[in-house]
Amino acid sequence: MIKVVLLLHRRADLSIDEFRRYWHDKHRPLLERLPGLRRLVLNDALPGPDGMPPVCDGSAEDWFDSPEAMLAAFASPEAQAVRADVANFSGPDSAANPDSNRARIAAPGGSDPGCSVKAHAAVCNIPLGVGG
Repeated sequence: MIKVVLLLHRRADLSIDEFRRYWHDKHRPLLERLPGLRRLVLNDALPGPDGMPPVCDGSAEDWFDSPEAMLAAFASPEAQAVRADVANFSGPDSAANPDSNRARIAAPGGSDPGCSVKAHAAVCNIPLGVGG
């Protein structure tokens, strides 16, 4: 399994409630159509226990079986619809924003699947023993 985590910032003209409503009600159905998506988690960011504002407005977790499945999903027509919708709720600093300053992901063979990341970390599920 591979998990892609994106930090999202709302558009400056949207309240946090408007951002969340659009992200959950309008954008999520587009994400759910991505081929090969195994799990999707949208996390609303909350202030810290000390009242400090969160570093972002939300984070998304997109889970795929493999890097190849992720690249295929990001190269799909469904992903084009996702990218086209991002500007409706997300600001320029969001990892999900196609106009932000990010590194491109190259597919096997050097083809461009049309996706990129601002910050990238591959996360693997590794069973851990309990008690040492």
